[in-house]
Amino acid sequence: MRKVHMLKTVAVCIAVLAFIFILANMSSAVTISAALAIAGAAVIWSGAVNKQHELEVAELLKAGEQEMMRVLSHYRHDWMNDLQVLCGYISLKKYDKLAPYLEKIKDKMSEESYIANIGNSSLSLLLLSYRQYSQHYELHVSMDRSINLHALPIRPDRLTRLVKEGLQLFQHDAEAAADEANTLELSFAMADEEFQVIYQYTGLYSPQLSGSLERWTDRLRAEAVRCEYVVEEGQADAVIHIPFE
Repeated sequence: MRKVHMLKTVAVCIAVLAFIFILANMSSAVTISAALAIAGAAVIWSGAVNKQHELEVAELLKAGEQEMMRVLSHYRHDWMNDLQVLCGYISLKKYDKLAPYLEKIKDKMSEESYIANIGNSSLSLLLLSYRQYSQHYELHVSMDRSINLHALPIRPDRLTRLVKEGLQLFQHDAEAAADEANTLELSFAMADEEFQVIYQYTGLYSPQLSGSLERWTDRLRAEAVRCEYVVEEGQADAVIHIPFE
């Protein structure tokens, strides 16, 4: 990355010097030479920008791979726990508990399989990560199975970022529950010329939640994204309307 910054600096210096020569000496020879120098600076700058983009993509891919390995490691740990629970019921001859627990595993597998195949790999990884690591709420995801995010006229990275902002907001302002677990129901829906992301939070939250949602609404407005929210006792809902691009 340091090399990229150096190339950009060189390009800017060349362009500035060329303009200075043009201003100081208006002869045709100097003008032509300066114009060539500016063109060369533009080429250097373009190369530096392309290189920077390649490095940023490589860093994102590396971070994605690391996150994927972390998620897989946690899922392996969860599966080992499930197997131990099942083996415990069998060894204690608590056969009546096997069917309900297997049904719980089946439901979990179904939802995670659905998340993994929603058509946006970065969003899938984000949602699976939050299902594993979210500290203050359990995340559940639902969407009309006919919706294909791969064909959605919204940049995948933009959609992932907007969804992540909402998840982080509720994560920040949720408060740990002593008895019944907090839940965040995340659902997606299509509407006329827009895609809706719906957050339905149930549980404990800090008094700052309303302010956080208001500030988020203001930031989204700058991106032409509309946000509606309602905060009540033990419940907070928010809907963002992302226009098609």
